Amino acid sequence: MKIVIINCFETYEERVLTVLNYFEKKGDSIEVITSNFMHMKKESIKDHYPKFRLIDVVPYKRNLSLTRLYSHYKFAQKALEACKEYKADLIYVLIPPNSLVKSFSKYKIENNKIKLIFDVIDLWPETMPISRFKNIFPFTIWKNIRDKYINYADYIITECDMFKKHLNINSGKIETVYYSRDSVDYKFSGTPSTNERVLGYLGSINNIIDIDAICDVVSKILVDKPVTVKIVGDGEKKDVLIKCLQELGAKTIFYGKIYDRKVKQDIFDSCHFGLNLYKDTTCIGVTMKSIDYFELGVPLINNIPVDTHELVKKYHAGYNLPLDTIEYRTEMREASRNIYLDHFTTELYCKKMDAIINQIM
Repeated sequence: MKIVIINCFETYEERVLTVLNYFEKKGDSIEVITSNFMHMKKESIKDHYPKFRLIDVVPYKRNLSLTRLYSHYKFAQKALEACKEYKADLIYVLIPPNSLVKSFSKYKIENNKIKLIFDVIDLWPETMPISRFKNIFPFTIWKNIRDKYINYADYIITECDMFKKHLNINSGKIETVYYSRDSVDYKFSGTPSTNERVLGYLGSINNIIDIDAICDVVSKILVDKPVTVKIVGDGEKKDVLIKCLQELGAKTIFYGKIYDRKVKQDIFDSCHFGLNLYKDTTCIGVTMKSIDYFELGVPLINNIPVDTHELVKKYHAGYNLPLDTIEYRTEMREASRNIYLDHFTTELYCKKMDAIINQIM
């Protein structure tokens, strides 16, 4: 089977590589069509993975701009032309940008034998930090384009269950398929201190992290015990977070970015809980940070709704806000790890994808 994967953003590449590896193992012929513009750094991409075909797009400097909308529109046009050249049997499109939904749905209408999958990785404009603008032009156009055309796909995959609440899907052809990773051996080897509470923070420290909520949790724990916060990661709000914690009287240890899994495991084995607190304007059910914590077997202090909230509650793998009490129990670590094993492994991903492909082909 000939397959084309369409992706506009380097931030979705972990998902792209997972999809690519899945189809490669099945012996399919695959090409990935992607943008040559790096969204995070606002610069061009010169080299890439094998099987990645770079499409030249209009660069933009501001995330919220008409130039960005135009850049996405042109990418959708060029990606479709490249896809036509390849003559694919199955087209797998990662959404956003929403302009891809319109372009490839129209192509599907004209070529009904081709199978089309949309993989919804984000929601625009719902997840964007523009709450007071979401219902006015041009942001309403983004949403309307997606909602008008998304049902033409043979199947819709969502990154989390929360996205289903915002999508107007008129059939049962929708399934949540979480990000996945290969299972690795895990053995908890830490002995968190009984004299203090050690909290871990993992990942980017940016404008969607709820620093006020983090500091509020820490202040409540400080009433009973000293608190140390171990920070693995970095970001533009790092200094704000550290200053807030230190002013409360908490000790902070900043490690910076760490990619070695063994090193991260050693750090978080000494933590009682992982902080998983985002601003309530963040429209996401599972974050990469959540999966990291589950993989490391760290109990959560969490305010991510729907998916993560229900997992933490069901498995007793930590606490969801608001906090009435907080008591650490060692069995919470196994519970957190079991969430990872039950929902986020490559094996489970492949089973879900097999069922979807068998249904539409």
